[in-house]
Amino acid sequence: MGKVINLVAHSIERCAKPINFVHVRAPLLDPRSAELVLEVWRSRGEGVARASLDLWLSTTEFRIRRGAVELSFGAESTSLPIELIEEIAESTSIYVLTRRSVEKLAVFSEFSNMLCRLRFVSPRVPPTIEIGGIHMHRIEGCDPWRDTLFKVRALGRRLRGSVLDTCMGLGYTAIASLMAGAEEVVTIEIDPAVIALAMLNPWSRALATARSRGRALVLLGDSSKVVRELPPGIFDYVIHDPPRFELAGELYSLEMYRELLRVLKPGGKVFHYTGEPGRARGKSIVKGVKERLAKAGFVEIRWVENARGFVARKPRR
Repeated sequence: MGKVINLVAHSIERCAKPINFVHVRAPLLDPRSAELVLEVWRSRGEGVARASLDLWLSTTEFRIRRGAVELSFGAESTSLPIELIEEIAESTSIYVLTRRSVEKLAVFSEFSNMLCRLRFVSPRVPPTIEIGGIHMHRIEGCDPWRDTLFKVRALGRRLRGSVLDTCMGLGYTAIASLMAGAEEVVTIEIDPAVIALAMLNPWSRALATARSRGRALVLLGDSSKVVRELPPGIFDYVIHDPPRFELAGELYSLEMYRELLRVLKPGGKVFHYTGEPGRARGKSIVKGVKERLAKAGFVEIRWVENARGFVARKPRR
């Protein structure tokens, strides 16, 4: 386990819980796989379609005969009626399969009092997460992975040292930070329902691997409280990608920005995603965010258009 992770683990006992984040293997059926099955069924009635049970990280055979689809996964197998395949093909949801049931990959959040679900985007692209019908990544003219890379690369092509990721979600930011060269990542998520979905998401598996190797620490807690307990000057970078202002105004506060400044090393950088909510109505929060970052003590504050957020630096002295 890395030095920073050790420091954090010993400082947050009162306000956060370390999570044994592991990947839960389960066969998942997506709309594109369902479409490919229907193409075979409609053209030939019976046959084999090549599709995916892990959101297109790999492919497998779907056998169609007698108006049903036969699937094998590990020691289990199941048969799904074509009518169900048609329903899945028309949705944006992802379904988890067992020998006895097929259910949408969705969890009701007692924290937000909303339904959280994985939403399919396209083959070979990670899904996004929707909370109360609002997706947490850009998917129009972009995709969840490109959206993540824009945010991480706003800090530099190559990262070195430690990263604090204040809002984990599906873990893509933490994963991309490690891929960019970070040695350690501490990532915080407030909602157990989101963590449960991330554990079932094949595209989040790399975070589980990093945690098992001591390179990532996953915390269940409120970022606005957790950062107050962290030792000062221990992170080289902070990636702050909070929910919309209306849902988590405290994460856009001057107090929060001062805490982010405090936990950064001198010369360390923050990327703060804001998007541009309210711009069409002339009520954008962007100006206020920039002013509060400056008031907190950040310097060299600049807007990064493709990442839809600000990069700023802690003074070196």
